[in-house]
Amino acid sequence: MTDQKQELKDYVEKWYAVFPKGDAEAMSSLYTEDARLLLANLPKVVGASAIGDFLGSFPTHADMDCRYEVTDIDFLTDDIAVVTGSGWVESKPKAGGDAVHDASRFLMVMKKDSVSGKWRCHYDASQHTPDVAYKDRPA
Repeated sequence: MTDQKQELKDYVEKWYAVFPKGDAEAMSSLYTEDARLLLANLPKVVGASAIGDFLGSFPTHADMDCRYEVTDIDFLTDDIAVVTGSGWVESKPKAGGDAVHDASRFLMVMKKDSVSGKWRCHYDASQHTPDVAYKDRPA
């Protein structure tokens, strides 16, 4: 039997590896078909394809250096888990200008696909919090 906590940590590692590349199809594959993306100060995005397109568009405007830390993994059932952590992104606009530094906390409600056995994100929420600062990002 595989270590499900490690599978979920690997999922987050893949998410942070794919995001700065702008690969909408690869991003879509990380979400359930009816997933919801809930980001602070933005309208919700529904569906794997729409989420992939939305997140895949970010790197067209900026080069990004992403870091993350998984802080908790809780299993609600055998096929539903909650992953929380912190994320840090430095975005350097391709058109020039100053880099933007973002630090936030994330929460992902994960579902294990009954056919493939792979974990996919069903709810993805992220927001700025005073306890996560860019200066505290991992190396």
